[in-house]
Amino acid sequence: MHYICQDDDIAFGLETDGGTAQVDFDLPTPGFSNTTDLTAEIDILQSLRITELMYHPVAGSDFEYLRLRNIGTATINLGGVRFANGITLDLPAADLDPATETVIVRSPSDYQGLYGSAISVLGTYSGKLDNGGERVRLEIAERGYGILDFEYKDGWYPITDGGGASLVVADSSQARGLWSEKEGWMAFGPDLGTYAGWAVASIASSDADAFSHFADAERDGIINALEFALNLNPNVTDVSGLPVGAVEGDFMTLTYTKRKDSDAVVTPEVSGNLENWASGSGNVVQTLLSDDGVTETWKARDLTPVSTANMRYMRLHVVVP
Repeated sequence: MHYICQDDDIAFGLETDGGTAQVDFDLPTPGFSNTTDLTAEIDILQSLRITELMYHPVAGSDFEYLRLRNIGTATINLGGVRFANGITLDLPAADLDPATETVIVRSPSDYQGLYGSAISVLGTYSGKLDNGGERVRLEIAERGYGILDFEYKDGWYPITDGGGASLVVADSSQARGLWSEKEGWMAFGPDLGTYAGWAVASIASSDADAFSHFADAERDGIINALEFALNLNPNVTDVSGLPVGAVEGDFMTLTYTKRKDSDAVVTPEVSGNLENWASGSGNVVQTLLSDDGVTETWKARDLTPVSTANMRYMRLHVVVP
């Protein structure tokens, strides 16, 4: 039999079993008919990509994750897809819509506790990613088709090796061979404007529990979520940065700091009975006292005179995603 030179990842054979026409196949067909419908497999091979690796989190291996994305134009079903090297996981038979992302994680509770639930968790894998780099293979299990088979290295970008950043692909539509090259990846994060980014960059601890929103590792009575929102130091026992209340003239005031670029929402509220709280310009007026580019200092003033009320209270309502 005479055959010609082939392109990478392209098989060559008879168009139909027993026929004479010779064609290129998008996928090889070892052990089954050349007429087998492989449309679903082709869609997965062309569309499913690993777009992010958090292989060495500051907080420990329980915070590892890999992000998957459908870069195609059609919905794909992930049933039958598995991670066969580096980590182990048979993906569930879930649909992934075009331009949609999902993550697989080592510990769902730790992942969501630190990073939140904005991106759905598809599954939990066995094993862990090697901090020094290793080979990762994502494949269609029944056929043995490799979707991605690459080796990442910790030396590409040192900040990803326990420095708080992850590896993110430079272009999710790039040639698959670039997953094994430094040029195919970038160092990403942490985003200090989000709780997760702030926590991994700011909290000096190797204890996974120390990164929770409600943790208080330095035991100063201020939980991490408040340290983040008010731009305090989570490693120093110091309450001097807490809001300061006062009565100026005939009005209550509350002076506080907040991180300028954070996604935390800090709202001054007032009440006359500790049950019903009000906010907004009809109840509280705010004045920006200072802004150094990172931290803003605000003074909130109650619009109800103290002399006209039996009781009056002020507080900060803080929401941290």
